[in-house]
Amino acid sequence: MLYNNYSQTLANTAYPAAMQVENACASERNAQSRLALIAVTMVASECDVIEAFVRHSLIYVDHVHLQFHNCYDTSPEIVARLIAEGLAVSAEQSDTPVLRREHLGDALVRRVAAQGAWDHILPLDADEFIVADSRDALEAALAGVQQPGALAVPWLSYVPQPDDDPLDPNPLTRIRNRLAAPPSQGTQGVLPRRVAGRG
Repeated sequence: MLYNNYSQTLANTAYPAAMQVENACASERNAQSRLALIAVTMVASECDVIEAFVRHSLIYVDHVHLQFHNCYDTSPEIVARLIAEGLAVSAEQSDTPVLRREHLGDALVRRVAAQGAWDHILPLDADEFIVADSRDALEAALAGVQQPGALAVPWLSYVPQPDDDPLDPNPLTRIRNRLAAPPSQGTQGVLPRRVAGRG
């Protein structure tokens, strides 16, 4: 189970009905899952990837919670449309003038953990996409984490190329090339609620 880390590119955010149907099917599957999973994301100006991020994440998690910070594009409007569509998404606005991700992000994760509704919390950036064979495969990987502990997941770093299809609004299908050996092997964490909630 890996994350794809995508560079930002401009894209149209009009998504086909097929992706909407996929989200509806994923919601039915997730309702039968054993673990309650939430993705938590801090969002700046991400209109080029935010819809793809939300729709893709909801294939694997039950809910996506977004915190907007210094957002100057149409990302809030896109998310409002997704909420109106009925997707399991919530959003809030941070008025803190300076983004210190290590402080604001940790506080957001702890606050979500304190709700007590989630077994695992996935802190993601809006350009990070979950890669797993299925929701069941993701849950199996999480079930194997020693307690107390967290799952460290390596990145795959994808980069845009001149021959990427500019008419494809979905970065998951548009950006197909990745670095064979990233300059540094970054990782992302998936946190059990009891670990994330520690101050």
